[in-house]
Amino acid sequence: MLREWIHKNDEKWKDLADSVFSVYIRLKNADKDGRCKCITCGKVLHWREIQNGHYRSRGCNKYRFDEINCHPQCKGCNVMLNGNYRNYHKFMVATYGEEVEERLWNDKESVKYKQGWYENSIREWWKFIK
Repeated sequence: MLREWIHKNDEKWKDLADSVFSVYIRLKNADKDGRCKCITCGKVLHWREIQNGHYRSRGCNKYRFDEINCHPQCKGCNVMLNGNYRNYHKFMVATYGEEVEERLWNDKESVKYKQGWYENSIREWWKFIK
């Protein structure tokens, strides 16, 4: 019973971290008027209307909250085009270089974040958001 509660508690921390990190990424990339450009198609939307797109999917926990892995994407690219991988790949290579893109894409290391990590990270992202 306790083990189930702890696991669910970790999931709640992950959900909260996902939400705060998404706002952080979108605001960090927004202009002074709150607009973000989709990195895969160029569409400009208000930060509240754009999503936090992941180059490596959120299933890869190690890069789930990595700023190099996360960028603003419109819903069309992120959801309908499943990340618009071809254009995302071009963006990653142009922005960070092939070495970084390959390291990110080929890294198989797994990471499990603990409550303390979530708390500290959320606190740091929140400082920027405020």
